[in-house]
Amino acid sequence: LASLHKELRPHLLRRVIKDVEKSLPPKIERILRVEMTPLQK
Repeated sequence: LASLHKELRPHLLRRVIKDVEKSLPPKIERILRVEMTPLQK
């Protein structure tokens, strides 16, 4: 696994939004509970 990681490292770039886009507002998470239809049950 370590050798695979070593091979792939030059080709992979991992970025998170907070490091790239500074003008976005903070994320707001909301939990909405909804009833399922009979087909979904």
